[in-house]
Amino acid sequence: MPFDVITFGSAIVDIFLWVEKIKGEKMEAKKRVIASGGGGTNTAVSFRRLGLKSAPVARLGGDFFSQIIIRELKKEGLSLDFLVRKKEETDSSVILIGPEGKRTIFVFRGKTRLEIDNIPWKKLQAKWFYIASLEGNLDLVEKLILFAQKNKIKVAWNPGKRELAEKKRVIKLANSATVFNLNREEMEFLLAKRIREADFWEKAAGIKSEFKIVTDGRDGAYLLRGKKRHFLPTSKVTPIDETGAGDAFGSGFVTGLVKGMKPKVAFDLAMHNAASVVQKIGAKKGLLRIFK
Repeated sequence: MPFDVITFGSAIVDIFLWVEKIKGEKMEAKKRVIASGGGGTNTAVSFRRLGLKSAPVARLGGDFFSQIIIRELKKEGLSLDFLVRKKEETDSSVILIGPEGKRTIFVFRGKTRLEIDNIPWKKLQAKWFYIASLEGNLDLVEKLILFAQKNKIKVAWNPGKRELAEKKRVIKLANSATVFNLNREEMEFLLAKRIREADFWEKAAGIKSEFKIVTDGRDGAYLLRGKKRHFLPTSKVTPIDETGAGDAFGSGFVTGLVKGMKPKVAFDLAMHNAASVVQKIGAKKGLLRIFK
């Protein structure tokens, strides 16, 4: 039986530590939270909680951190069939949260980038692919998009900074996606235009994906379809942790489309999902749950 959505991306363990001050000496932490993150698993959990059948394709190590991720995914009732496990170290980060919410982030990346030969191509049956950051692996993005076209699978793509380094290739690949999702800074970088410049939206409209999403943090988000532009302000909430907000937004919008919602209604669901996730610590805990 095919999945509604198969997600592709990273898996990471985030360790949050609250400290009184950050300086170069031994410090006492007031609080600690350990949670899994990464675009591949965040979006898979989001789709599952919103009532869709989903599965992540992500690469983990064989260490203790991988067990944390697997335990969380099992708890959410996700299929683990597409997880790739190697004898290597799982990605992790330490996030120091100081006074007034100021953060210092240390990231360790193992050798867990997804590669073309990690993908179980013959088993990929889905209505949609959701492609999060693949750590610059545009060859894999291209192969996934070509596979999706051949098998009549729709694609949503939210590339990371490493992919965006190859601007022309990213735009070419985005032309074949149904949904193309970036934050404001990323879209400005891709188009070499500021959002307030007169021809920014005209240039954005030149990307041929049916839906272009530009999120602008606490200032709201834009949905572009053809030359029509829809703006949605953020929900009036006080963010505690903005980790995973982009994943929540993108997966919320695609969920709406899968369920047959009108685009503006799906966009509203996306905003509510993002607003919910930022009210909890970690990229998954606050995701909306309408399916248990």
